[in-house]
Amino acid sequence: KNVTDGVLELMCAAKEGNMNNVAQAAQAASLAINGLLTALKPSMAGSAASEEALAMVKDALANLGGPPQSQGRPRTYQECKDELTDISKSLATGISTLLTISKTKPEDVGAVSKKIAAIIPGLVEMTKLAAAASSEAASKKLLLDSTRDIANATAEIFARAKDAGGDPKNAAVQQKMSGAVNAGTAAIARFVNALKAGAVGDREVEAAIDEMARNAADMDSASLFAAAGQLEPNAEAIGQTVEGLQAALVQAAKG
Repeated sequence: KNVTDGVLELMCAAKEGNMNNVAQAAQAASLAINGLLTALKPSMAGSAASEEALAMVKDALANLGGPPQSQGRPRTYQECKDELTDISKSLATGISTLLTISKTKPEDVGAVSKKIAAIIPGLVEMTKLAAAASSEAASKKLLLDSTRDIANATAEIFARAKDAGGDPKNAAVQQKMSGAVNAGTAAIARFVNALKAGAVGDREVEAAIDEMARNAADMDSASLFAAAGQLEPNAEAIGQTVEGLQAALVQAAKG
């Protein structure tokens, strides 16, 4: 409004032909324009940072299909799983913070988006290492697909955050931002489940423990009945139970 008023006053002064009035009006219009530019700078910087964050995610996503870039010894699946779990927590915390910032300090959405975007390359690289360490093709695919979902959901969050930063009081814009964050949170949850599904060793250990418990229960039951004199101990059955228990122990040790 100040800019509009200043320019209008300048035009009127020029029409009158009074050079003193023209000079004063020109100075007032210049001050108004400078004030507007100063006010727009945070928003412009935030918008540029949001675009950079989007570019970072897209670049990381483009590398998802390639081989791991990390040098050194191969990582075990458990090592990758532990690190990816921590990354997932950081990412979930980051997008939750971004949702709050979009409402309370919209001028900071770009800077916060860039911090979150910096997490994605590590997520992608560690996922590729986890996939390389997994022995199941289905688990590999699930990990890579769920990582892709996270990256796409995060990019959508950044786009909505950029809109919210430019118009923080717009209820419709904020609603879209909340929806994007919910979708991102759901994608992270699916990724964590994919990590658990890929932990073949964990599943084998759990199965072995269950088998050990069943065999131990069978032995306890047979011992109790024998002690009560209700039946003669079945040496063959007990032998099979012991063998099953030993096999379960070996399987658990391998896991």
